[in-house]
Amino acid sequence: MAVTPLIDLATAKSQMNITGSDTDAEIGMYILAATEIVNSKCGYSAPTPITETVFTEGQQFSRARFILHCTPVLSVESIVPAQIGLPSTDMNQVTFDAQTGVVFLKNWFVFYGTFVVSYTAGRSEVPVALQLACGLIVQYMWETQRNALPLPVLGDSGEPLSPDGIPYRALALMRLTPYMAPGIA
Repeated sequence: MAVTPLIDLATAKSQMNITGSDTDAEIGMYILAATEIVNSKCGYSAPTPITETVFTEGQQFSRARFILHCTPVLSVESIVPAQIGLPSTDMNQVTFDAQTGVVFLKNWFVFYGTFVVSYTAGRSEVPVALQLACGLIVQYMWETQRNALPLPVLGDSGEPLSPDGIPYRALALMRLTPYMAPGIA
């Protein structure tokens, strides 16, 4: 699955006061890694096409609904049974909860089996707070790679990182409502 970057190369280089292009590939990798960090904490921000295989057999409510892994969900384009010869789902009968990723049928029919679901996860507009958080994470990764920042000592009250390695300034931006996913501290 390809990740849609939250910021572009020019924005990241501006954040770090870098000119020149000899480090563009490395910075691009940091942008993708930082985007994945933000997505894992806050859900997808930039609209990203996803294709996911959903297994409904053996799940308690498998016949009524299923849950997509990448949220928030902007749109569901297709739901195709994995078994050859079965018809695709009528998308006019599909509805979903954007925040939770729960997909169900309006006509009270049921899902049963394995499906390949194509959908778009993300938000219609990428929040500025999450773009800034991504930039701060990229900057931190860049500076620690270059030994420009001392690595924090665990337990030091002045450390710039949260316990999971995210700069506190970036984490504060990600914690703004409604970005942080439920259950993430």
